[in-house]
Amino acid sequence: MTNSTLSMRKEPPEFGELVRFMWSAKLVILGISFACAVMGIALALSVPNIYRSTAVLAPTQNIKNGSGDLGGQLGGLAALAGISATNDSGFKTEVALAKLVSKSFLYKFIDDNELRVPLLASESWDPETNTLHLNKDIYDDKSKKFIELEESKQLWKAYMELTESLIIDKEKSGLYSLSYEHHSPHLAQTILKKLIVELNATMKLYDIEQAKKSIEYLNNKLEQTNVSDMQVVFYRLIEEQTKQKMLTEIEDEYILTTIDPPSFPDEKYGPKRAFIVIVCTFLGGLLAMFVYLVKFYAARNK
Repeated sequence: MTNSTLSMRKEPPEFGELVRFMWSAKLVILGISFACAVMGIALALSVPNIYRSTAVLAPTQNIKNGSGDLGGQLGGLAALAGISATNDSGFKTEVALAKLVSKSFLYKFIDDNELRVPLLASESWDPETNTLHLNKDIYDDKSKKFIELEESKQLWKAYMELTESLIIDKEKSGLYSLSYEHHSPHLAQTILKKLIVELNATMKLYDIEQAKKSIEYLNNKLEQTNVSDMQVVFYRLIEEQTKQKMLTEIEDEYILTTIDPPSFPDEKYGPKRAFIVIVCTFLGGLLAMFVYLVKFYAARNK
């Protein structure tokens, strides 16, 4: 081989030369792409359907302010008296949403609703019988026990599964969109409904208990003083806490009011099977072209 020939081969190839080489390998490239497409189809079919239930919520206090119901009337009277009948609604809403994803709240929610098995062992849903198909390698349906997962780790794993499928979005209007995804559309809707009810009940109970403790404490202090000015202060504080307790007990949806209840998902939310197949096919073709591109340069520089 002459020096001139070696120099020519080391020069950058022309575009036409590269296209001709790739065209000569078109059948192999198409074959690899087809094989990856088949693999993509198998992968897409192996992934179970996911259903998403969604609810639209609004901070209750934002709705009740200025309304004509009893809660609004008492709140207005309290405001005229110079008493703050409610705490900042925005802050309480943020606290409630933080409580929604907290371990203390969801651990209790999971156990109260017996969700360990549906969250940890279910792999698909049978629409004809409305039952979950359980993974036999994870859970033994006969003995009603998990096979390898220790008792101490079950609640943590279930908590992680639940929070990964729970989506909270705040819209520009101030409303909140709360969604939950699961293999079963029935379970997705049920879990979302119960989460909203339990969250309102938990926050309501906490504020009622705090008001009761405050009233009890103030009554004890009132009995211990004979100073008239202090008695007036204690009566005013007791009145404030009593009104707070009344306003709390009135509301069923104490923190979040349901604007659009949790929907029943008639159609699957995912997976996007066509997209999976397209991506696998594209990556297969891209990989094959890259291999032949390397082969082209390796052969040319010999």
